[in-house]
Amino acid sequence: GWSEGSRLADREDAIVLTLNYRLGPLGFASDGAEGGALGLWDVITALEFARAALIEPLGGDVDAVTLFGESSGGVAVCALSASPAAAGLFSRAIIQSGPCVVDAPKGWGPGDPALGVAATRRVLGLLGVASLDEARSLDASSLQWAPVDMADPNFPGWWLDATLFPGLKPPAAYYLADPPKTHVRDFIVGTTSKDGTAAFYGRAPLDNVTGSDVYLHHLERAWGSAVAARVAEHYSLDNFGGDVAAAFIQAD
Repeated sequence: GWSEGSRLADREDAIVLTLNYRLGPLGFASDGAEGGALGLWDVITALEFARAALIEPLGGDVDAVTLFGESSGGVAVCALSASPAAAGLFSRAIIQSGPCVVDAPKGWGPGDPALGVAATRRVLGLLGVASLDEARSLDASSLQWAPVDMADPNFPGWWLDATLFPGLKPPAAYYLADPPKTHVRDFIVGTTSKDGTAAFYGRAPLDNVTGSDVYLHHLERAWGSAVAARVAEHYSLDNFGGDVAAAFIQAD
């Protein structure tokens, strides 16, 4: 993982482990028969290894394992806190800007499996291969979702998968059951400032556009005309030297 955990470990007297998991098609391509959740299985594998080989030898408590992540990492924590496949691997969870209980395309929850298969076919077509097996022989850096999907703000990037959720019962079904059916004892759930916004990613979808009319048009697309007028007044282009992208980033 790219998070540096030494300060947290020192301050809390805790063992802090970071992990990597496969992203994009490497982790979530699916042909309907295999794949679809390999990225989340990477997290499960890391948890199994940590419990078996690291936590107790380093003096940790296997009954107090906490899984935490932010943004897509938070979504992973949210999903695995519900998945029966991860039961018993951790007992506490911290979800930072990673809700998974509203299914795509309205929320950050999993997409329909059929959409995952269709997205994977687009990837294979662009690569000129016929199967995931053939794709594995290619350089990993070439495995990216198709531009049409990357440009879609509602593209979920992960799919409901039966290996994690038997019967394709979505995470929401576990969280919203009465009582909830998640396997985690303690939760902390919150949001991270500007996560998922243009400011967080350091860019706005407004390259090479200028003028107050264009600025207002994009604000209206984002928030509707009534709210856009108030946003334009508060985040006036005059305060940003006429730079539409800079103004939109702060407004977002």
